[in-house]
Amino acid sequence: MMPDWLDIAYGPHERHRLDIYHARGERPRGLVVWFHGGGFTIGDKRGGAPYNGLFADAGLTVASANYRLRQDAPFPASVMDGARAIQFLRCRAAELGIDPRKIGAVGGSAGGQIALWVAFHKDMADSASDDPVTRCSSRLAAVAADGAQTVFDPRVLKELIHFVPVDQYEYWGVRPEEAETDRARRIFEDCSAAAHATADAPPVFLTYQREFDPITPEMDEGRKIHHAIFGQYLKQRLDALDVECTWTYKGDGRGSDRRDYWKMIIAFFLRHFDALGDR
Repeated sequence: MMPDWLDIAYGPHERHRLDIYHARGERPRGLVVWFHGGGFTIGDKRGGAPYNGLFADAGLTVASANYRLRQDAPFPASVMDGARAIQFLRCRAAELGIDPRKIGAVGGSAGGQIALWVAFHKDMADSASDDPVTRCSSRLAAVAADGAQTVFDPRVLKELIHFVPVDQYEYWGVRPEEAETDRARRIFEDCSAAAHATADAPPVFLTYQREFDPITPEMDEGRKIHHAIFGQYLKQRLDALDVECTWTYKGDGRGSDRRDYWKMIIAFFLRHFDALGDR
């Protein structure tokens, strides 16, 4: 499916670009912002927005956004770009024909971390700004993630998956010898989406398209960093806050292939957008 609008600039950097796929039908039901995966080092909005036709057929407009990669700028550039994209789209809601209350986000892997981080973080709106985009809210009505890392704190990773990626410290701007300092701990907490979750977080849908296998030293590193245990970790935190969180993974009986998972995600967004009613 080709985008209806291509390479719209939502900020000054060359990676601040998004494509828009308009909802089909007479009644658009909301906007979902897609953030691609790629370990914060690779990926592009055009190859990373799966099943846009499914979203569009359901009445959901999709905005697929690029963001700065770690070779462009270190954390928190990627998550700040995610917030900026949402603020930009809310600022343009009338032009897009969407209800600014009905904006959600979804991403895969690193993109899922961006979506979750923005969803849980306090509102980035700055009412005193001269920039009309920055004055808009970054809050989301609902958020979903596929294979997302919900925590990046090396101390937690050692407990969850018994493994810390070799480039973990570099991306967050921390030297390995600084890992136990107060500065490093603050960074690790800030970059972890789960650390920002509060009782007013939006509803969450998490998918992991691999089995919930025991983590062993022999397990492939890619499987470890995308393991469903990240979803379990976040769900436990959100359950304690009484925040709706659906967590599903391969083998739990709810989905059999990628299309099933994306249909569940679409149904999730539709349910929460429709609950808000019409303007």
